[in-house]
Amino acid sequence: MWDSIEERLHRQAELFPQDKIYLHRDKESYVAGERIWLRPYLVSAMTHRPMDASRYVYVELIAPDNEVVDRVRLRNIEGQCSGYVDIPANLPQGDYFLRAYTAFMQNLDEGYFYRDRVFISAPGSAALDISPQFEYSGNRLAARITVESNGGHSSRPGADAVKFFYGQKEVPLVRNDGDSLFRFEIRNVDDEPEVIKVHYGSFRKYFNVTSREGIYDVSFYPEGGNLVPGKVCRVGFKALYTDGSPAEVDGKGSEVSRLKTHHNGMGAFTLECTAGAEYKVECTDAEGNVRVFHMPVAVEGAVSLKVDRFADSLAVALVASDGRSRQGHYLAAHCRGDLLFVGSFDDTDIFLFPQESFPPGRNPLYGGGRGP
Repeated sequence: MWDSIEERLHRQAELFPQDKIYLHRDKESYVAGERIWLRPYLVSAMTHRPMDASRYVYVELIAPDNEVVDRVRLRNIEGQCSGYVDIPANLPQGDYFLRAYTAFMQNLDEGYFYRDRVFISAPGSAALDISPQFEYSGNRLAARITVESNGGHSSRPGADAVKFFYGQKEVPLVRNDGDSLFRFEIRNVDDEPEVIKVHYGSFRKYFNVTSREGIYDVSFYPEGGNLVPGKVCRVGFKALYTDGSPAEVDGKGSEVSRLKTHHNGMGAFTLECTAGAEYKVECTDAEGNVRVFHMPVAVEGAVSLKVDRFADSLAVALVASDGRSRQGHYLAAHCRGDLLFVGSFDDTDIFLFPQESFPPGRNPLYGGGRGP
């Protein structure tokens, strides 16, 4: 079995080599009109050694509204290359991203791409200060923008002087009692704009939109990937506000379990569920906002893995629904494709490993089988 699995892992690495990129640049922040000097390092995701299977590395400068500002193609020679991205002189001020990838990496999820934040300031930002305030009313978002020079003299922009953009679309300006008031309607609360762009004379700047208070989402991650009916399962969860910041919540799940975040919006709880039953979790954040979320459904015949950490060891157990035999199931552990362990659950339902059995980092554990 070991030889078969190891052969398949190496065969997969040969047929579908996975790249990993680190992008080094000359400094942390820039001014519009400058040049970003780059040196990407391309290595094998399996061995972390330089590789040249990919001829080119593509680097993109991405605006806060996800528009690609520029894209360059750099020639890869033995895992190294260098180049630059020119920043347009009229680029709005804001937090941008550098994204790097190869043609091979486009076959995978974008989560495998290199991505890093870079701040770019506008030349006119030192002479003018524009401060936005955002207010929600029903399904509408009102933005009030105050313009002030660095000399301390406040001024209100004229109706024709300010342009307000969401994506590529200009949003009409509504004036109210002499103040500068911009309004646009949010059609779906789960699809809020993350940034808006303001044009005032030669000044250009992106603003992050304040998230709607009390709107957060909770995602659930059953250990091993499945909820096994009739068994006590551990479920991890993560609570985030719409701006990506962690939400501290506590709640109860259909009166059969309770949960509470432990760190940065994350936590775990245990649950014994019935096949096909629907479970809901009622969560409350620190401000008292209550939301209800649905749990994944337990499927009859599901199989999963459970890992318990002790002082000097790890215990990995097979969790199968009642009536599901453990015969024909096995456990495989690897680190970046390097096989570390293969064992059968035919004669045992738990494996015990010393902590030093696995190298630092992520070591995926896979359970599979030929059983019914």
